[in-house]
Order: sequence, then structure tokens, then C-alpha cells
Amino acid sequence: DVYAPPFYRHLRAAGLRIPEDVSIAGFDDMCRYRHFIDIKTDGAALTELLKLNPPLTTVDHPLEDVASTAVDLLLERIDNPLARHRKVILQSDLIITNSIAKIKGGKEE
Repeated sequence: DVYAPPFYRHLRAAGLRIPEDVSIAGFDDMCRYRHFIDIKTDGAALTELLKLNPPLTTVDHPLEDVASTAVDLLLERIDNPLARHRKVILQSDLIITNSIAKIKGGKEE
């Protein structure tokens, strides 16, 4: 998400329209976590992101679940260092906005 504002600027400077000419999507859903962002260091980037028009399509991954799962796995490893490694898959959400468009001339589903 943090790189979206410069992409928007450069695409528009090149005469391209979002999403008519180029679709853009991000990853991290920074807007969701805006209350945890250090305004002194990252405030300008967040402000730019919140002002994007059209709003950015993004992938929101469950940061709280990632953190708690990491702690659980670490505690399991401490309790049993020889246990088999586990693979954990957490569900992410795609938040679709008007920054993406259907591909013209693409195959219909």
C-alpha cells in the first residue's frame, strides 16, 4: 500500500487513468492499521494513501492473528524443541475498490 501514491502520480503523469488504463492493488491494508502507525515517521505516507482517488484495492491479512500465531508457535517450540515444524495458513481478505477494472476483451467466466 505504501507504494501506491507514487504509482498513482507516475501513471497520471504518463497520461494513464486508474482503473480505465491500469488497475492497481496493494498489500497490507495500511488504512485499517492507521491507528498503529507512527504519525511522525509514516504520517505523510498514510495521509497520501487515505486521499487516493480511486481508493486502493488491497489485501488485508490478519495482523493480530499473525502475531498471536507466531507467539503460539514460539512457545510450542520452547516447550518441545524437537517437535515437527507446523505450517500455518491464515485467511487474507481482498478488499476491492474502484482502483481495479475488469479486463476488456478477457474471457468470461
